[in-house]
Amino acid sequence: MFIVTKFGSNLFLPVESRNKIAESAAQIAIHNFQWSYITLLLFNSTTINGVDLFLRLYTKGQIIGRDIFYPSFAQKTRQFILFGTDLVNIEQMLDWMQKHQFDNTGRFIVTCQSERPEDCDETKAVDIFWNHKIINVVFMKQTPDEEVNGYTYYHPDENCRSSQPVKIKTLRCTKYNNTTPCLGIFPKKMKNLHWCPIIVSTFKQMPYMSITDEGVPYGADGDLLLLIAEGLNATLKVMTPRRGFGWGNLDADGVWVGSLADVFDDVANFSMTSAAVTLSRFTYFQMSTAYYTSNVVWITRPAEKKPASLKLFYPFQTLSQIALAFSFIFVGLCVWLVNSKYWPWHNSTEEASKLSSVLFYSWMICMGLPSTKLPAKKEFICLVLIWIWYCFLIRTFYQVYLINSLQGEFYSDEIDTIEDAYFANYSFGGGPALRDYFIDHPLVYDNWKNLNASDIIPTLINLTEKKFVLATNQATTESIIKEHNLIVHILPQKVINSPSVIFSKKFSPLVEPLNIILRRLLESGFTDKLYKNYATQNTWKSDNPEEPITLEHYTGCYVILVVGWVVSTLIFIIELFYIKLQKCKYYIIKMKPRLGCQII
Repeated sequence: MFIVTKFGSNLFLPVESRNKIAESAAQIAIHNFQWSYITLLLFNSTTINGVDLFLRLYTKGQIIGRDIFYPSFAQKTRQFILFGTDLVNIEQMLDWMQKHQFDNTGRFIVTCQSERPEDCDETKAVDIFWNHKIINVVFMKQTPDEEVNGYTYYHPDENCRSSQPVKIKTLRCTKYNNTTPCLGIFPKKMKNLHWCPIIVSTFKQMPYMSITDEGVPYGADGDLLLLIAEGLNATLKVMTPRRGFGWGNLDADGVWVGSLADVFDDVANFSMTSAAVTLSRFTYFQMSTAYYTSNVVWITRPAEKKPASLKLFYPFQTLSQIALAFSFIFVGLCVWLVNSKYWPWHNSTEEASKLSSVLFYSWMICMGLPSTKLPAKKEFICLVLIWIWYCFLIRTFYQVYLINSLQGEFYSDEIDTIEDAYFANYSFGGGPALRDYFIDHPLVYDNWKNLNASDIIPTLINLTEKKFVLATNQATTESIIKEHNLIVHILPQKVINSPSVIFSKKFSPLVEPLNIILRRLLESGFTDKLYKNYATQNTWKSDNPEEPITLEHYTGCYVILVVGWVVSTLIFIIELFYIKLQKCKYYIIKMKPRLGCQII
C-alpha cells in the first residue's frame, strides 16, 4: 500500500536519469521490503516521472492520497520511499515525518535527483539521517557519468557522531537477475557502539539497583546493565532523575517527572527501574523485551492483637472449643440427672451417692488427679474408663500446644483484600502510575492517594502507626522490611504481576540491538540467575525469636484462678445460708423455734 504526499521544488534530473534511480529503488524495495507492511511514498511534484515508473515496477497495492494524510497509517508502516530533489527538500520531508511520529527505525530508500552534486552530498545526507535517528537507510543519487550510486552508514564515528557514508557496491539489480544482489541491503546496525556512551537513568532500589560512589551499578538490574553495556561495546553512564524522584509519571500539568522524564527529554537513552507497565508508560515510551517479572502487592500493618487473657483458648480452634464445651456440659447434665427426682434410683440414697461420687472423681481425672474410686457395676466401669481415656488425650494435646500458645502473638482477622481494607476504613494508595490499573475499579480509583516515590519508603517504615494500605514492589519491600525489622502484613491479593522491561523513547534505534542482547541473556539463563541471587539474599522472612514467658502470658491462668476463688466463695456462702435455712424449717415444724430462726 502507498500513501503519496507531494513536496514542491524546481531542480531535477532529466527524465532518463530519474528513471534509472526509480528502477533501482523499485528493485531494492521488491527484494527488501515486507509486503505485509504499508509503504509510505513521499515525492516532489517535479519527480513525478520517476515516481510513475516506480509505481509500475513495484506492483503492490497502492493508496494515492493526493496531499491527504491519514494519521492512523503512521502506526502501521515501517518502510518508506522518499523522492526528493535536493537535501533541503529531503530534510523537509523528514521533519514532516518526525512531526507526525512515523517510525524512524523502519527501512528508508531516499533518492536525491538534483543536477548539482553539492545538493546531494552524501556526507551531509548522513548527518541529516543521524539527526533524525534514521539508521536503516539507502541514499541514492546519480553521478555526472550517469551512474546510480547508493550510500549508507553503520555505526558512530570516534566522536560518537554519524560515521562517514559507505558506498553500496551492488546497488543495481533487475527483475531478470536471479542472483538478487539487492538482498540484505538493510543489515542490523548499532550492534557495536565503539565505546560511545549510553546514558541510563535509574535510582537506588534494592534488590534491583544500587550505585557505588564511582557510579558503578550493582544489584539484579545493575549487574544486568553492565552486561548490556559490554554487549553493545559501549561506555555506561548512570544518572539519577533530574526532575522528581523514582520511576516517573505524568504530573498534574501533563509533564513527565522521575526517571522516565530523563528519557522523554532526551537526556538519557534508557530508563531501567523495574517499573510496572502502565497505560501512560506504554503510550509514551517504547519497551524492550521483557527480561523478568516483578510483583506489585498491597502492604498494611498487621491486625490488632487478641487479649492475652484468652491465650489459654488458642490451642483449640473455635469448633474444637465448642465440642469440648458440649462434652463437659454433657457430664454436668449427667450429674444433675443422677441427683434429680427423674433418676430411677433416686430413692436409693446409697446408689445415688455412689454415682455422684464417681462422676465427681471423673472431673478430678480430667484435671490430672488420680482416681480413688471406681463404680462396682461393669457398665459404669466402661463408661468411666472411656471418660478417663478421653480426658487423657485432650489433656495431652492441650499441654503440647500450651507453651507455644502462651508465648505466641495472636491477631484478629487479617485484611485479605483491598475491599476489606475499604470497609475497615483504611486509606490506600501508592505511586500515581499504579492508579491506572484500577481505572475500571471505581472503589479503588476514586479513593486512591498518590504518593511521591520519595515518600514510599518512609510510609512503609511507619505503616504500623497508621491505617493505610500501600501498593509497592514486593521485592523492594521485603528488602526494607528485613533491613528495618518491620512487622507488616502483605495481602494475598496482588496489584499486578508486571513484566520487567527497559523503557526508551519511541522509535529509538538502540531498542533493536538492546533486544538482541536481552534475548541472549534471557535464553542463556543470566537474568534468572542474577535475580535469584539478589532476591534470595534479600527475601524477607518473619523473625519470631523465642521470648521468655512473662507474667502477661499467665493472665488467663490467673483470671481462671481468681474466678474459681470467687465462685467457690459464693457457693460456700450460699451453702451456709441454705443449711441454716433447712435447720430453721426443721425447728419450726418439729420443735420450738430458736431465737435465730424466729428472725428468718
